[in-house]
Amino acid sequence: MKVCFYLNTHGLEKKIFSNPLLGNPGIGGTEFMFWTISFYLKKIYPEVDVVVLASHIDTLPKEIISIRCIDEIEAVKICKEINGDIFIFKGPYHDIKLFNLIDELKVKSIMWSHNYESIIGSKYASGCKYLKRNLCVGKEQYDRLRDHKVFEKSAYIYNCLDFSPYKSRDIKKRNIVTFMGGLRVTKGFHILAKVWKEVVKEVPDAELHVMGGSKLYDENASTGNFGIADEKYEKRFMPYLLDDNGKVMNSVKFLGVLNGEEKINAINETKVGIANPSGFGETFCISAIEFEAMKVPVVSCKKNGLLDTVEDGKSGILVKNEKQLKDAIVTLLKDDKLNEDMGLYGEKFVREKFDIYNVCSKWKKLLEDVYNDIPQKEELINNNFKYNLKWLRVFNRKIKKAKIFNWLPPISEYEERIVPKFKKL
Repeated sequence: MKVCFYLNTHGLEKKIFSNPLLGNPGIGGTEFMFWTISFYLKKIYPEVDVVVLASHIDTLPKEIISIRCIDEIEAVKICKEINGDIFIFKGPYHDIKLFNLIDELKVKSIMWSHNYESIIGSKYASGCKYLKRNLCVGKEQYDRLRDHKVFEKSAYIYNCLDFSPYKSRDIKKRNIVTFMGGLRVTKGFHILAKVWKEVVKEVPDAELHVMGGSKLYDENASTGNFGIADEKYEKRFMPYLLDDNGKVMNSVKFLGVLNGEEKINAINETKVGIANPSGFGETFCISAIEFEAMKVPVVSCKKNGLLDTVEDGKSGILVKNEKQLKDAIVTLLKDDKLNEDMGLYGEKFVREKFDIYNVCSKWKKLLEDVYNDIPQKEELINNNFKYNLKWLRVFNRKIKKAKIFNWLPPISEYEERIVPKFKKL
């Protein structure tokens, strides 16, 4: 079986992809997972012929075959030329040309959707005969599609990590709170910044370490006066982090994009990890499981993929508003016993659920099913039936089976058309 992954490396020309064993080299979670799964599939299952198609291939692992290409269109053509059996690309995808080409070339394909599906992308995906799977990265993302036509070919496999580099050291920790992620509005750093002075009032020796930046997704991204994020976003969150003299508070340190041992050490010093306090558009959240793997309890938003990656009240605290965010941080800084208990539970939780070797076995099964044209089986909702209108999505799906109601749009379409108009991040 020959499997072709298209890896988007635009803007990541200087990143070293040669050794996934060292962890994320300072790139976005989506790109990291494409690179990681392609590498480990080949490592664990040598019988699977893995090919990576990317615009920049010089720093990719030598263990796998890589071919230079411009974009997804050229990638699927190359996959056909080299007799690839399955083509895998990032979703949601919004250009009908790619889906038409997949059908024209009769290339069995998987759209690996790391973000929530769009109206147009889901429409194209559901109508593409040779797109065999719309692969979600979490159960919450998958459940959201239950009343959409694309659900019939949807599945989910959790993102994952090789946890071998994530080894915590027993040290006496200072009251360090670490945010890890891209400094863009959808990652919610401004929400944390807004409450930081309130945290310091209750825990005077608290420190905020910010790991990441605007260049996480693009090395060439422009920044504002502080060199941290784009100018507009800097102007939004920096006022909350300045002292009376207009300088960055002594309690705040911007670490930039870290990787490898530097990142592991920074996490190890952390007492409370913050992963996307907005929860907006978060289908999984790799940073959450990185904290948990190092026995660091996580504070984040009680919504979307974070319900998959953080066990509320056990491996961390999921909140609904700014006050709860502040209170959760303060609680975990002051209560050492609770902090330790959550850290121990989180480590066990993520190593059982998101281990790379367990997840790759699921990938192997998926690829075999696609190769052999085995239809996707539906997985039932097994918890939080009332969350995110799951009950309504199931009801909508049932009534749409009647001809008189089969025109009804999925609930996600209402959300995409209406919610953004009122949503304020």
